[in-house]
Amino acid sequence: MGKQLFKLILPIIIFTVILISVNPNLTIAPEVQEPTIIGGVVPHHLVAKDVIKDFYENISKKVKPDVIVLLSPDHFGKCVSIGASFITGNSQFHELSIAIDEINKIKSRFNIIEDNASVYLDHGIANHVPFLNNYFKESLVIPILVSPTVSLSIAKEFADTLNNILPLNSLIIASVDFSHYLPKSIEEVHDKKSLRVFLNFEENEFPKIDVDSWQSLYILRSISIKRGYEKYEIIAHKNAQDYTREYLSSSTSYVSCIFEKGKINTQDFRPITLSFVGDIMLDRGVYKKILLNSYFYPFYNIEQAFRGLDYVVGNLEGPITYKKVNFPRDSLRFCFDKDSTKTLQYGHFNIVSLANNHTDNMGVTGIKETKEILKNGNIEFFGEPWDFTNSNIIEKDGIVLVGFNATFPFKLNEVKAWIKHIKESHKDDFLILFMHFGEEYIDKSTSYDSYLAHTLIDEGADLIIGSHPHVVKDIELYASKKRGLKTLIFYSLGNFVFDQYFSKETQEGLIVFIVKNAKNFEFVIEPVSLYQSQPKLMEENEREKFLMNLANRSDMSLRESIKKGMINLTIDYQAH
Repeated sequence: MGKQLFKLILPIIIFTVILISVNPNLTIAPEVQEPTIIGGVVPHHLVAKDVIKDFYENISKKVKPDVIVLLSPDHFGKCVSIGASFITGNSQFHELSIAIDEINKIKSRFNIIEDNASVYLDHGIANHVPFLNNYFKESLVIPILVSPTVSLSIAKEFADTLNNILPLNSLIIASVDFSHYLPKSIEEVHDKKSLRVFLNFEENEFPKIDVDSWQSLYILRSISIKRGYEKYEIIAHKNAQDYTREYLSSSTSYVSCIFEKGKINTQDFRPITLSFVGDIMLDRGVYKKILLNSYFYPFYNIEQAFRGLDYVVGNLEGPITYKKVNFPRDSLRFCFDKDSTKTLQYGHFNIVSLANNHTDNMGVTGIKETKEILKNGNIEFFGEPWDFTNSNIIEKDGIVLVGFNATFPFKLNEVKAWIKHIKESHKDDFLILFMHFGEEYIDKSTSYDSYLAHTLIDEGADLIIGSHPHVVKDIELYASKKRGLKTLIFYSLGNFVFDQYFSKETQEGLIVFIVKNAKNFEFVIEPVSLYQSQPKLMEENEREKFLMNLANRSDMSLRESIKKGMINLTIDYQAH
């Protein structure tokens, strides 16, 4: 066997010796080794210079790429003004050499313009040049500004093209900052959703996430998966708030992450993000404001807080009809314009509760039209104003949303049986009861409020969130001995959009942001002030005072958490 093998390879050895003797300078090309890292995401704000430096130091020890693709958001709209989807550099880019061959191949397929000035003036590229010079001076670079108008289909096609033309030893870097213009607590909720979509590659969700270039993240992650680099390591996750002791109402979130060879289990990181607000009333004085301004008016100062979340839920305090009826100013009947869905969409609301005492203000026909208009606006709904046993419920991602209006006469035994039946039908799901109940204009729950809430948790509700009283009420941590679980009761979130200008308390509300990761829950509570029917996040001093007052009238065990605006809780909601 050995002699036969030698006879087979002998001609190859002789041929190689002859070649080398004829051309002594000839060398045998070594086999190209697959790099251990395909790329990663890193911020571009120099506030987070330590994060950027650590990122480059980390990857420079592991790879020496032939070509580096640097993807950045087009911050100043240069792509739009030039009329291109992408802008890149040409020839020499400062001390960096451009990968001309690869750029020419891209140009043959896409509307890509070479413009060194536009590329270098954008901090998404410029702030990385010193690091590239320091760590990867020998690599060829393709700096690319990505237009915010690039669609999912174009991003997909662009990723496929890059994957086909880039050499094996390439590095793709997405220069991307995560959540913007919000307090750190809310930005971290947004980041949970953004990271989930990015890391698990939920393709259709990319356009919804709160980052400054979802397209760049999509291109990076698409190529990393195609080449088998699914594993990830998050090197840093910081926020501008981490660099100052002053409270920042407008911050920026920074993530650095690298992708390595190997597979991941997409179920390892599956947080679900939700937010809840109280009463949304779009008639009377609010409607006059809308007519004077636009349908975007009510949520103009707050919509950023809800961008990218999985579920944005509010209590819709009235019917939407095809033909609006204008009631007298002192009437307690409401009727919303058919274009109210534009207002809700602008605020990113994708689910509303109809379980309240105003949904039926235009009768059975009004309820029917409300549901039709909401469906046409791609806004889901749950709950009924009175016939709770036949009300719609929402079941998604292991969460069940149920609405109940307790301001109408009801038989408690029937409600208990109804809640019990829903829970038994969804034993492994988290049941949120959005309940319209409680005395109006007082900021503390009554003994009956507690009795009703406790009873319904005992029967199967895993969390209760209240609306109706027009003011924010206390928060309770309730331990159900019957079910062996501890959970929260938000007795009232107060108004969110309303024209009740007669008191300070009716011009305040509460947003509850929830991150659910299996049985671990983060509740971020952020107060809002309403000015001329426009909610906005409270400034630091006002916020601190509000949370202090809320903490003092809430469950003693929650007081320190409420003052900080964050409650962490494990809820063992699955049936035993």
